[in-house]
Amino acid sequence: MLLITSIHVIYPWILLRRVAVVRSERLTERAIRIWFSPREKIRPLYGLAIADTPLGEWHAFAAIPPLDDGDEGSTSCIIANAGDWTVKLNESPAPHYYMRGRR
Repeated sequence: MLLITSIHVIYPWILLRRVAVVRSERLTERAIRIWFSPREKIRPLYGLAIADTPLGEWHAFAAIPPLDDGDEGSTSCIIANAGDWTVKLNESPAPHYYMRGRR
């Protein structure tokens, strides 16, 4: 039982990766949309957890598929002000974030 639990705890951390943000778009004063690089191949309509540091706070968001061909196949997510971390992200989005799990 300990082995199975350990594997399930360690598995997402083995798949940790750094994803690039192509651009950020301010939707309102309380919400921002960040576009990830198309080479990351993030599945649309997928729940993703991102953090600004690997051992920092992790927050879950939904991956939104590209709306048209002008989006160049990149996936995005909308982040609204809900706490200290999201307020900081809305004020100054980072050029990259960390993501756990499969692509």
